[in-house]
Amino acid sequence: MRSYNYLKGGLAAVALLGMTLGATAAHADIVNGSFESGLSGWSGIGSVNTSVLFTGGVDSSGLGLHTAQDGLWMANLNGDGVNRNQLESFLGLSNGNLDTLTPHTVTNGSALKQTFMASAGDSISFSWNFIANDFYTPGSGLNDFAFFSLVPNNPSSGVLSSIQNVGNFGFSGWQTFTYTFTETNEYTLGFGVVNTRDVFFNSTLLIDNVQFHSTAPPAAVPEPGAYATAGIFGGALLAGILVGRRRKKDDAERLIDGADESVLAV
Repeated sequence: MRSYNYLKGGLAAVALLGMTLGATAAHADIVNGSFESGLSGWSGIGSVNTSVLFTGGVDSSGLGLHTAQDGLWMANLNGDGVNRNQLESFLGLSNGNLDTLTPHTVTNGSALKQTFMASAGDSISFSWNFIANDFYTPGSGLNDFAFFSLVPNNPSSGVLSSIQNVGNFGFSGWQTFTYTFTETNEYTLGFGVVNTRDVFFNSTLLIDNVQFHSTAPPAAVPEPGAYATAGIFGGALLAGILVGRRRKKDDAERLIDGADESVLAV
């Protein structure tokens, strides 16, 4: 029984050593931040999909043609979506939060989100492009806009752009936004585009190249020789246990044989 315990303990030690060498530290990250795998890793509500090319908005050179910033694909959010209450609930925002972003009443829209872990000092960045498909008239209440949200962060949200910013049926072009975390927590990053006052002439928000930047050092990866060393050590340990067990067995057999000879001599 004792030799069995030695063997069991030795095998456990070898297994523990292997697990120690093979372990890697997990760290936070954004999944599928360039949307090359569709919307995998993301949750959406309203009119949300991915596209290679989007045509919309006008500037001095004519009709806008918009392509992805990283890879071939980008997320495409259209204002033709769900009502304001559903958007706020989906993103984890307090009731009425979106109406505080501009002087205009939000009617409906679409949103996209992903949840991840972040430590103080980490940061995120993303590329965005707002394409207006409506007009703005002061006092009319018509001013479609695009926004981002970050929960929990009191919770917070902020306007990326609006029709008032880009002009009637204009577009922002690709812009980059960066945010640095001050507290370690689990966060939900959200993007959205909404109509205000009416539910017609829906504007669009394009999102791409969402990246997580960690301040944590890279996880240590064992040298290839470490696994070989573990194998040698484990093999030697196991062999030693088996040899010790065999010696105990041989000693017991010699004692029995000696006892038999003594009996015969008598």
